[in-house]
Parts: sequence; structure tokens; C-alpha cells
Amino acid sequence: MQVLASLALGSLQGKVPLLTRALTGDFNGHHAFMIASMLRAIDEADNRISRLSEEIDRQLQGRAVRCARRGRGRRR
Repeated sequence: MQVLASLALGSLQGKVPLLTRALTGDFNGHHAFMIASMLRAIDEADNRISRLSEEIDRQLQGRAVRCARRGRGRRR
């Protein structure tokens, strides 16, 4: 755990002893299950955000085309 804690960057470098203590302990199958579940939820959220961003871009592009056809958005 000392090796892992020593990889700390920035302001965490001064907290290596605390990190070592935090990383020391029991890690069992239940913890692995919970972490895997949380990582899957993060991946799913990332995918949803990506799809929403693509849809927003598509909608904005369509709006820009419609506005250009109507002459909106031009400075007069």
C-alpha cells in the first residue's frame, strides 16, 4: 500500500501516511462487487452523456440551418 500511496500527486503528496493508512485494510469480494457496480454505473452515465451531447449537436445544427434560411443570425 505504501507504493500505491507514494503515487499521490499535488497536494496529496503531503498526505502519504494518511493515504497508506486509508489503503490498508480488508478488501473482500463484497467490496469488489460494489466497486464493479459503481464503475458500470459511471460507464453507463458516460454513454448517456455522450448520446445526449450528440443529440444536442444535431438539434443545434438543424436550428442553425433553419435560421440561416430565414435570414436570422445575420448582422444588419
